Amino acid sequence: MHVLLDHLVATIIGGTVILLLAVLAFRGQETAIDSTQYATAKTRVIDWARMVEQDLNNVGSGLTGAEITAGDAFQSTDFEATDVFSFRIAPAAFASSSDASVIGVARDAHYAAIGPTGGTRLVCYEREMMGTTVQVLDEDDLTPGDQYETVELFRIVRKEAPSSATNCEGRPVLAQSSPTLTQFQILLRAAPGVPAASTADVREVEVRMRMVSPLGGGRTEAVGGMRQHIDQTRWGRVFRPANLGRTL
Repeated sequence: MHVLLDHLVATIIGGTVILLLAVLAFRGQETAIDSTQYATAKTRVIDWARMVEQDLNNVGSGLTGAEITAGDAFQSTDFEATDVFSFRIAPAAFASSSDASVIGVARDAHYAAIGPTGGTRLVCYEREMMGTTVQVLDEDDLTPGDQYETVELFRIVRKEAPSSATNCEGRPVLAQSSPTLTQFQILLRAAPGVPAASTADVREVEVRMRMVSPLGGGRTEAVGGMRQHIDQTRWGRVFRPANLGRTL
């Protein structure tokens, strides 16, 4: 009888150890998945942010002081509720072919048609909805507990047209972001925290971006009543283009 009890106890202990090891291995795999998802989303964000930085730092390049004063550097107001944001820069400020987010074939065909030198160019960021929704953590809701919202994924495409144009309709796509954006805002400011009343008043440009991993959401489940997973990767920056405010 004692032998049977000893075997039973040993079996229970062995099963418990195996179960604990399996749980630890599973948790380790989930952590690895989360890390991979975060790294992928971060890489996509950085790729697109590099082009946005190059564009917005050069807003108004190639324009005269009178054109800057008149507000001609921007064709649009805030890029928040609208689907198109456009501005003017000199051709030298265009993204180089070494940028991973540039679509080389379309770029080469575009430049062959309108030429890469002379004058300024109208650059357009256009929002394209992907028709896919995901659940993300509502970062604006500070109520304790799981607070999720459903958002539709989209991407931003970059086009160019001659400076005299008023839009980029019919122009080829020269670059595009990842199709997993959940937020992309461009806010025009007259001063820190002060919205610009017109494009002539703009002295700084604030960009806010959020993106989910193209590999999907994390799977680490609730800890202490709140879901702990890598949800959205965020990037933001305030630019103060040197050309804005120039009078010569």
